[in-house]
Amino acid sequence: MYLCSLTLGWVLSTTNRRLRDDATKAVANILCQIPEKIIDFMENFYKINDPYIDERIYAAVYGALTNINDFSFCEKIVNWILEYHFINKEIYPHILLRDYLVSILLWAKYKGFLRE
Repeated sequence: MYLCSLTLGWVLSTTNRRLRDDATKAVANILCQIPEKIIDFMENFYKINDPYIDERIYAAVYGALTNINDFSFCEKIVNWILEYHFINKEIYPHILLRDYLVSILLWAKYKGFLRE
């Protein structure tokens, strides 16, 4: 399943919005089944310089986090996002990407996974 999520991750670069939407939903559904692989998934695409991929990776992660039943990995995922995107980092100009990242943090705070 993890390899399928990686393959679909590359489909997120398409300019076809409907295909990108479907791929995002598929990735989110796959990540719901394998929450232990979400950090690996984000790491694989972290240095990719494509706004479509960046935006949709975190849209899929947000969708997965809000739909999983196993919260044991959530704190690690949130800490990874904080470390790689917020702590001593330059603000990324893509507004939708920032919105997904902040939404993940707000969700984590609501669920108690994010310490002040």
